[in-house]
Amino acid sequence: MTCHYNPNNKRIVCKWTEPVKFVMNKKEGVLSKVRTINVNVNKDGRLKSRDEKRHADHPMFPIVRQFSDELRRINFFDVGQKHACEHCGSEEAVTPYFDVAERRLTWRCADPIRCSQDSSSS
Repeated sequence: MTCHYNPNNKRIVCKWTEPVKFVMNKKEGVLSKVRTINVNVNKDGRLKSRDEKRHADHPMFPIVRQFSDELRRINFFDVGQKHACEHCGSEEAVTPYFDVAERRLTWRCADPIRCSQDSSSS
């Protein structure tokens, strides 16, 4: 599961895969289906109430809420904060991600292709 903040549209986006059973021509199988939750964030970093109501019962929503709380705790939404990508060290176009396993913030380039090119040339 990945969870990141998209500053362009002020949303927290979480993606994960789930196994989904299917039957086709009397044959059964399992596909990995990508699921997402997109939640709007106010200027102060709080989740919009309509999105909270819509997703409140979803099992992944507590992670979204914890991510939002972490960003507010460090005052991320205040202007002027700079963070470096933990992979390539760049400070341009870096966005926050939430490491679900360790329950902590990480910082990565918004464009993973550019980031991987930068780190391979170092």
